[in-house]
Amino acid sequence: MFRAFATAAAVLLLSAGTAQAQTVRYVDAAAAGGAGNTWADAFNDLQLGLAAANSGDQIWVAAGTYTPAPLSGPRSATFQLKSGVALYGGFAGIESTLGQRDFLVNATILSGDLAGDDESGGTNAENSYHVVTTSGTDDTTVLDGFTITKGNADGPADQSGAGILNSTGSPTFSNCWITNNTAVGIGGGMSTGGGISRVRMSNCHFIDNSALAGGGLFNGADISLTDCSFSGNSAIGAFGGGMVDQFATSTLTNCIFVGNTAARWGGGLSNLSSSETLINTAFIGNISDNRGGGVFNSLDGSMVLTNCAFIGNVSNNAGGAGMYNRHSSTAVLTNCVFSGNSGIGSGAIKAVNNTNVTLTNCTISGNSGTGAGGGGVLITHTATATLTNCVLWGNASSVPIDVEDAQIRNTSTGSVSVSYSLIEGLSSFSGSGNIGLDPLFVDSDGADNVVGTEDDDLRLSAGSPAIDSGDSSAVPIDSADLDGDLDTAEPIPLDLDGGPRFIDDLLTTNTGIGIVDMGAYEFGTPDGDGDGAPDSSDNCPTVFNPGQEQTGNNVGTEFGDACVNPNVAIPDSVVVGTGVVIEDSVDLGNDVTVGDNTTLEQSATVKDGATIGSDVILGESSTVEEGATVGDGSTLEADSTVKPGAEIGEDVTIGEGATIEEGAVIGDGSVIGANSTVKMGAVVGTNVVVGTDTQIEVDAQVGDGAMIGNDVTVKSGVVVPAGAVIPDGATVE
Repeated sequence: MFRAFATAAAVLLLSAGTAQAQTVRYVDAAAAGGAGNTWADAFNDLQLGLAAANSGDQIWVAAGTYTPAPLSGPRSATFQLKSGVALYGGFAGIESTLGQRDFLVNATILSGDLAGDDESGGTNAENSYHVVTTSGTDDTTVLDGFTITKGNADGPADQSGAGILNSTGSPTFSNCWITNNTAVGIGGGMSTGGGISRVRMSNCHFIDNSALAGGGLFNGADISLTDCSFSGNSAIGAFGGGMVDQFATSTLTNCIFVGNTAARWGGGLSNLSSSETLINTAFIGNISDNRGGGVFNSLDGSMVLTNCAFIGNVSNNAGGAGMYNRHSSTAVLTNCVFSGNSGIGSGAIKAVNNTNVTLTNCTISGNSGTGAGGGGVLITHTATATLTNCVLWGNASSVPIDVEDAQIRNTSTGSVSVSYSLIEGLSSFSGSGNIGLDPLFVDSDGADNVVGTEDDDLRLSAGSPAIDSGDSSAVPIDSADLDGDLDTAEPIPLDLDGGPRFIDDLLTTNTGIGIVDMGAYEFGTPDGDGDGAPDSSDNCPTVFNPGQEQTGNNVGTEFGDACVNPNVAIPDSVVVGTGVVIEDSVDLGNDVTVGDNTTLEQSATVKDGATIGSDVILGESSTVEEGATVGDGSTLEADSTVKPGAEIGEDVTIGEGATIEEGAVIGDGSVIGANSTVKMGAVVGTNVVVGTDTQIEVDAQVGDGAMIGNDVTVKSGVVVPAGAVIPDGATVE
């Protein structure tokens, strides 16, 4: 959704009855202290900026350190955020647009260290209980580009959420570092929950926080984390060194847990009575003194893990160094790797007490267990398990019954099914497509020659018996839409590398059901068009052309490959560069030029005299009319239209259904939203963003870097200044 706010540089006359532009409040710790209307007049206290802000406002905060109160202030002082107010850090104090800030260079620190002495030998006894509080906020609350540090929640009634406390709030956090906070209760870095709370976090990092439980984050809400990390956090008396979910719902995508520790139950992550979805998430070098070095899953917890890695985690008691499951929990793992996990009791995975574990296309290798546990997988008590398309090889147990026992040990009274899997020392699990041959990993001990470390390459090499030996029908559906094609009913189409999951290797005889490989990685040379020529050497991997001849009516000058559907006619006057893909039902006019590596998708139309640059994508049913120009690297999405004589610059995106009328000009790097129209003679500058369903009328001009919201009308002849920000629904005249 497009959201826009006013800047001091943009003074626009809006028609009566339209929304007023939002206000920016400026805060700079180095300023003399003013009214907060400009950088020169900035507040020098963030609390003043928060007090002045109204719903819809932004607060821009310059680099520096800000405390909730002065030294003499109460420890209960906190930065209480507001609904409808967005805080952005990372400014140098000279910027005129949000995109100019650099939060990596201009560290903006919210600190609970009221005395400023934590780094010089002082104590944290005077530190704020909660540096930031978002309780009671809604989803229009934003905190972006800050470090939150040195909270100390040790009060009689303030024992959780030292860095951030959220109760019944639904804020959004981006680009934040939550570090060195301490709570005597739960959630050293952050505690969230209570009532209806929906928290969204992206590119946020929990570092060196500590608490009794949930050293980094204790979550009792609906939370989504994307591109986040947890490192060096500790649960000093209980569970969840990195993170705890309790009576919660969470989705973690592209996250990593490294070097977190817990006294028990999950060095990295502890799931208690919660529903968790993990995608492309890694657990590396986490330690629990009791159960679940990487992950602990219990008390009816439900976990779905896809494309995840567990490497070098440790459980110092009761096993399940990679993952421990108990007390009626369920876990579904697909395309996951377990390597180098070690535990007293069991190595990679342990399931007990009525739990159910399903592993599909997982690779479990180089793990170790001592005592009565298996090095790979231990299923015991009343647990049930289903393993399909998995590879278990090179795991070790201190007291194995035999080699197979070191890979998987079953002492459960529940059902355990293993099929179409490769198990070292195969004996008792010998049916249903199982094999016991060397999987021929590319490099099972990596460059350091140590099994179970991050550099191990557990991909399959040519000739592996695991190639094309799995059961394709067992691959779960792609409910998370990993490939972004909006098809959530198809089987998961990607492997752990993000490459295609279903490749029929041309040099391997299929021995499974379908063509899927065993293990987390798919081997083979993709042949997307099924013509028998591997994509890597196919002269056009999208067109069926088994003879590799130049197909289609290939008479255009400089046409260099066979990426033309045979049903497409290319007039003699057309110039087509190398690497071009022309799909079915494309209509090419006369005197057209198409640059290198451009794609014309199905039913696209390019009319007489048009020029299409290199690396361009013309979406399905898009149209470029007579004499129009589309610059290098641009994209026209489906059903968009560029009319005669219009000029589209380089690296421009024209949204689905948008129209660029006769003679209009779109500058380099600009984005025109879906169903918007830029009318005749209008000029849109460089790096402009135009929202959806917006009208830029005849001969209007939009300056460089401007941001135009959704459902906006810029009237004929109006000039929008460079860097201006127009809110949704406005009329500019």
